[in-house]
Amino acid sequence: MALNGTFFDSEDVKASAFTPATWSIRDPNGKDFQGFMTDYTLNTLFEAGFATGNTLDITYLLQNFLNVTITTDQLAVVIPEFVTKYGAGKAVGISGMLVNAPIVTGFTTEGQTIKGDIRVTIMVEDEVALIAEFNDFSAQAVIYSKSGSVFGNFGETSVGTLGSNFTTTLGVTSDQILEEIQS
Repeated sequence: MALNGTFFDSEDVKASAFTPATWSIRDPNGKDFQGFMTDYTLNTLFEAGFATGNTLDITYLLQNFLNVTITTDQLAVVIPEFVTKYGAGKAVGISGMLVNAPIVTGFTTEGQTIKGDIRVTIMVEDEVALIAEFNDFSAQAVIYSKSGSVFGNFGETSVGTLGSNFTTTLGVTSDQILEEIQS
């Protein structure tokens, strides 16, 4: 059985700019159940997400599908000012929106790459604590599992630059936020 993993905007259906990969549906030397996914599926997901202009509620997805609540303590690992301003253990709301163009991902011999622009909004206690538009962020990674454990590494990564939509209640500048996240 094969499944076409194409995402699209149901309100404005049009052909994707990406071309589906072709490969044998089943490796005869593999396991009974096999699953394959190419960058085409992810790229059409990002393309459709950008086309809709919708904001993705990351908090909802984490809570409802993984039973995970992000707190100020976890964000403080990257941006310590979240605990300084709001205190420890406060629930955080995170949403994201693709801006300027769809994110693009690909698989190479060095692993998976991703590059794009995203606007992130973080709320704490019904207050917008941070809005940051990361332009030209990029990452490369190799992640795999074996015998129930996850392995891998991150290669070159960049948070990119901040667009003009930067606001925060954390008492830090855009340059400080970029430096904290990048390091």
